[in-house]
Order: sequence, then C-alpha cells, then structure tokens
Amino acid sequence: MRDFVFVAHEAPTDGGFSLDDLPGAGRLDLVCRCINAALLVSHGVREDTTAHVVLRGGERDVTVRFEGDEVRGLNPDERSIAGVLRAALAERTYHEVEARAGVYVAERGVAEVIDKTDGDTIVLQENGEGVEDATVPDEPTFVVSDHLELTDGDLEALGDARRLSLGSVALHADHATAVAQNVCDTEWR
Repeated sequence: MRDFVFVAHEAPTDGGFSLDDLPGAGRLDLVCRCINAALLVSHGVREDTTAHVVLRGGERDVTVRFEGDEVRGLNPDERSIAGVLRAALAERTYHEVEARAGVYVAERGVAEVIDKTDGDTIVLQENGEGVEDATVPDEPTFVVSDHLELTDGDLEALGDARRLSLGSVALHADHATAVAQNVCDTEWR
C-alpha cells in the first residue's frame, strides 16, 4: 500500500468555494491534480494507494481521505474532483465519516494523519536525498506540500522522516506525485 499526504496550506475547509475559480480557492486546482496523479491511471484507479488531503484554510485542519480500493466515480478533471472535495467537506465532523464511497472526512491535521498510516514516512522536497541513491520501503507514505513550505510544526511532527528529492529540477506537487508513483511502479517492487 502507498499513502500520499498532501498539505494544502490555504485551501478552504468549509466547502464554500466556487468550482469556477479553483486557483483562487487556496490552490485547489493543484490539490485536485495531486489527487489525480496519486489515484488515477488510464481507465482506472490505483487500488494500492490512499490519498490524504490536509486542508488548512479554516479554523481547524480538515483531512479528506480517498481510498483507492473503495472510491467510485472519481473522474480525472479538476472540477469533478473539486466537487467531490466540496461534497465531503459538507459532511465534515470531528470524527471521521464516509462522505461517499471511498471518501472520508474528519477534522484532523498532519500529525494525526501520519499517526494513522502504516508505511515509512518520506517527505518529498528539493533538498532531500537523491532518488537515484535511495532505497524506499515497499509501503511508503509520501508527504507532499503545495506551493508553500511545510510548517515548523509539520516538520516537528514528521520527526526523523526521510527527505527525498526526485531530481535536480523543482517539480510541482502533482508532478512530484506522478514521478513518485512511476518510480514505485518500476523500481521499488
């Protein structure tokens, strides 16, 4: 199993955003592309992957979790994925609830999400160990930040998690996700 934890620093937590302006809604366009890159393949869904989106643009962090082996009807376009996020946020409570098939929502931050994953945690960042020299576990939990850096609190919660760089060129979060999935598919079996 692979987990991806996406940290969206400015994304709204209440679902009160317009599907017509996802970039203006805390970069939800990028969040949706990350979900797409983590879960979707040609004509299907990666059943071996879970995507956790930690939204931080509200009073409390909210996490929407997509289980690849359970999710149904997830389309690849940003607007459709944003619609799923908005519907999930309408169901949010402190305790986790299933908003729709394979999509769960709860008031939960990065530390709580990491505590609930089973894999070894790897932070994808520019100044990490080079991927070409890395050995990665069979069940990694990748942490990917949006266009902003992880907070000091996040880094403290991640403790001694490995830092991994996917190359000498800085990548967008969704591209880093696609590259990490590809490397896992081809080399880390």
